[in-house]
Amino acid sequence: MMYADPYDPGKNLRDFYKPVQREDKVTTVSFASRFWQDGSPRLTAYEYQGLTRSKCFQAGAPGQRLTCISCHEMHGGDPRGQLTEKMKTNAACNQCHEQFAKPAQLVEHTKHSAGSTGSLCYNCHMPQIVYGVMSAHRTHDITVPRPGETVRFDKPNACNQCHLDWSVNRAMAEAQRLWPKTFAGSATGGERFDEPEGQRALFQGDAVVRALTAAAMLPATDVTAPLLLEAMQDRYPIVRYFAANALAAQYPALPKPDYLASAEIRNATLRSWYPRSAPETLRAAKDARERLSAGRAEVDVEVGE
Repeated sequence: MMYADPYDPGKNLRDFYKPVQREDKVTTVSFASRFWQDGSPRLTAYEYQGLTRSKCFQAGAPGQRLTCISCHEMHGGDPRGQLTEKMKTNAACNQCHEQFAKPAQLVEHTKHSAGSTGSLCYNCHMPQIVYGVMSAHRTHDITVPRPGETVRFDKPNACNQCHLDWSVNRAMAEAQRLWPKTFAGSATGGERFDEPEGQRALFQGDAVVRALTAAAMLPATDVTAPLLLEAMQDRYPIVRYFAANALAAQYPALPKPDYLASAEIRNATLRSWYPRSAPETLRAAKDARERLSAGRAEVDVEVGE
C-alpha cells in the first residue's frame, strides 16, 4: 500500500493533485481544445475546474463553500445526474440566494415570468454548453449570462441557447436593455453575428458547437425542423445524432433518421420528412447550410473522459 493514492475523500484535492487547465500540456498533448477560449470547460470531466473558478465557489467561507454534494447525492435522485427532483429546481440555488425564492423578486431578477424556462436558474447560470459522451451537459462554471462571450470566445451563450431565432447582436442589445448596469458599454459583434444564432452556430461552428446547437433544438419546431433536416448532412455523426433526436422528439410517427447510415439511406428516410415543411423554408435552410459551412474550420472532437 506504500504506492496507494494518498488522497482521502474530504481532503482538499488540490493538496495532492494539480487539475489541468486550458494552458497545460502533458509532453506534447495540449488540453486547450477541452476548454473554451476563456478557460471554462468545453468537455465533461472538468466540472471541478468549472466549479472552482466560479464566484459561487470562491465567495464561500472556508468550510462552507459550495461543493458537489451541495446539490448532488451519491445514492439519491436520478442516477443520470444524481439530483433529486427538488434539486432540479431553483431550490438548489435558493440554498444561498434565498431572496429569489419569492416570485416577485425572481421576476425582477430574471425579467422572465416566474414559471418559465427563463426563470430556471440553471438555464441562465449553468447552460448546457459542455459536450461529453453523446450528450450535452450543464457547465459548472456558474456565471452571469453574457451573449458577448460568443463573439469573444466562440463559446455558446445562455441567452441564445433558448432564443435560437435571435442573433447574438440582438441578444446583446436585449441584455443591455434589461440589465443596463451589468452590460453598460457592451459592444455588439460584426455582421457575422447578425445571423440567427441557431442557424449560424448549427452550420458555421466547429463540431462541438454544432452538436450542442442541435441538442439545444430538442424537440424540433416548425422553425427549426428544416435546419435540423439540413444538419443530417453534417460530416460529423454526433451532429446528426442530436439532429435526429430533436426531429424524432417532435414527430415520433415519422421514421427516425439513422445518424450512422450512409448518405444514400439517410436521404431516402429524409424524403418522408420534407412534406412537413414549406418548400421555401427547406430551400432557405439548404442555402444557409451551404453558405455558412463554406470555409468553416473543422476541429476534431476530443472527449476528455
